[in-house]
Amino acid sequence: MGDTLRDASLRRVLAIPAGEVVTSSDLALRFHRLLDQRLWLTPAERDLTSEAFAERLTLERVIQVENDTHPTLPTLLEFRDAHDSVVHTPGSAVLDLAWLLATTGHRIILVTVNMDRLVEENVTAPLKVFVSRAEFRHAGQYVRRYAKGDEVAVPYLKLHGCISELSTCVMSTDQTQLGLGDRKLRGLRAAVGKNRLWIYIGASLRDLDLRPILLSEEFARLDERWVNPYWVESYDEFAERRLPFWRGTSRRSLEERLVTETADTFLGALRTACSALDRVPALL
Repeated sequence: MGDTLRDASLRRVLAIPAGEVVTSSDLALRFHRLLDQRLWLTPAERDLTSEAFAERLTLERVIQVENDTHPTLPTLLEFRDAHDSVVHTPGSAVLDLAWLLATTGHRIILVTVNMDRLVEENVTAPLKVFVSRAEFRHAGQYVRRYAKGDEVAVPYLKLHGCISELSTCVMSTDQTQLGLGDRKLRGLRAAVGKNRLWIYIGASLRDLDLRPILLSEEFARLDERWVNPYWVESYDEFAERRLPFWRGTSRRSLEERLVTETADTFLGALRTACSALDRVPALL
C-alpha cells in the first residue's frame, strides 16, 4: 500500500491527469527530473543516477514535496479514510498474529513503521503501545522488564507514529534524515535482546532513519529472517554487509534467510507450527 500511496502522491505532485497511464518507474523518473530542474535534490541524491534514485524512492520523500505543493497532505488524509474503512475487517495475517499473541505465551515483541491500527483494533491480548515521544520515554525500560517476564502486555513500538495521531506520523525525508531519536532508539535496542530470532515481515528496509541502525553490528549478530514474496533492491546492502557475520553460521547468505512468501502465508504457517517451536521471534 505504501508504493500505491507513493504513486498517487507522485501523480498529484507532477499534476498528471487521472486518465494518463504511467508506470511506477516512470513516475519516479519524472519526479527526479522535477527535483533536478528545481534544484531540490539533496546532496546524497545528486550522486545517484536517475534509475538508482527511482529504485530507492520512498513515500516519505514524495510526501516532503507534497507538503510544499499540497499543504493539506491529501495523500495522508486519503490513507486515513481508507484505513478507517477496513481496519475492522483484517486479513488473515493480522488474525493469525492476534492468535499467536493470545495463545503462545512467548515473549513476542512487535516493532513497526506502519501507521495503521490493525493490530490495536483486532488483538485481544493486552498491548503496551508506544507512539508519541512522551510514551517512548519509557519504552526501553518496559521492553527489558517484559523480556524478563515482569510485564504482561506485549510491547508494540510504532516507530513512525499512528494514523490516529497525525502529529506523530513520520512522513518526510526531513524527519527520517534526523534519525530515530534517542528514545525510540533505546526502545528498539532493548528489543534486540540476546539470542533472539528477529523477523522482518514485508519490510522494504528503505527508511533512512532505520537503515543505519539495522545495518549495524548489533543487528548483524541476531538470528535474522526476511519474509517477502521477492528480493528487493534495498536488501542488497544487508546481504553484502552481513556476510562476515554469517560465514560461521548454518545460513551463510540472505538467500538462505529469505522466506519468499506473503505475510498471510507466513503467519498462517507460524500459527500452525508454533506449538512445536521453542521460541517465537520478535516481529518487524
